[in-house]
Amino acid sequence: MTLNEIRQQLKTIRLYYANKARFSTAFDALPHTVKELADKYAAIVSCAPLDLYYIYYELYVRQGSHAGGYGGSSQLQHGVHSAEEQTAVAVPATKNQRSRG
Repeated sequence: MTLNEIRQQLKTIRLYYANKARFSTAFDALPHTVKELADKYAAIVSCAPLDLYYIYYELYVRQGSHAGGYGGSSQLQHGVHSAEEQTAVAVPATKNQRSRG
């Protein structure tokens, strides 16, 4: 899998979480594989170091699901924004990072 394929999957996951309630209704009538894709990434990140887990949650789950955050209905109309347009996430320093500097 290429880096671009991973980026595209993450954009798809963000769009899914941003409109989860709307998609849930649609998926009842017409199933889609994005749910399995989101579950696959959730399983992977559940075993990741906590700082990476936090970054994933903030960028793809939380930002996508909060009103006024990244995503929302305008994302459906205008497409997914580039990585440069994302808001930076402050991640607490790990013990190793604090001892280095």
